[in-house]
Amino acid sequence: MLSGVVQGFDPPGVGARDLKECLLLQIRALGIGNPLIEKVVSDCLPFLEKRDYKGLAKVSGATMEDVMLTVKAISALEPKPGRPFQQEPAAYIIPDVYVFKVGREYVVMPNEGGIPRLKLNEFYKNSVKGMEKGAASKEYIQDKARSASWFIKSIQQRQRTICKATESIVRFQKEFLDKGIMLLPLEA
Repeated sequence: MLSGVVQGFDPPGVGARDLKECLLLQIRALGIGNPLIEKVVSDCLPFLEKRDYKGLAKVSGATMEDVMLTVKAISALEPKPGRPFQQEPAAYIIPDVYVFKVGREYVVMPNEGGIPRLKLNEFYKNSVKGMEKGAASKEYIQDKARSASWFIKSIQQRQRTICKATESIVRFQKEFLDKGIMLLPLEA
């Protein structure tokens, strides 16, 4: 199988489908012939996750001393074997909109969590009321309030534009969304 070939690559544990398989691949590659370590990884990972060493000793039938040595050996393994080769942290992309299929139709929803809720601080809006007309500080605060208000409206307009553009794309690409890529046969 292809997965067996990939799992034979270096570093040990690469190509594993889950944590248990990753750790077992490393144990075998490193030649650790300890049946307790393999038993703990195969059958008792939930006890390790909870750091329930007494429960682990009870289930495995091992002494606390053996359990602690086993935990130390397992802790030396790498749960993410590709991590040492990673140059920079993963950059996650936060979508501006979500497209959901409801029945036969597609619904476009803005990602409200992707943009913080912005509003003008009431303190600054109210502080202008007591100032005399023409004061430099009053004009300054009013100018900054207008800029902030414009900025907030611009962000809201951007969100509406993205939603409308996405709705248009969905309307014109409904067949693609329903069926996916349809490959044409190659002509000789």
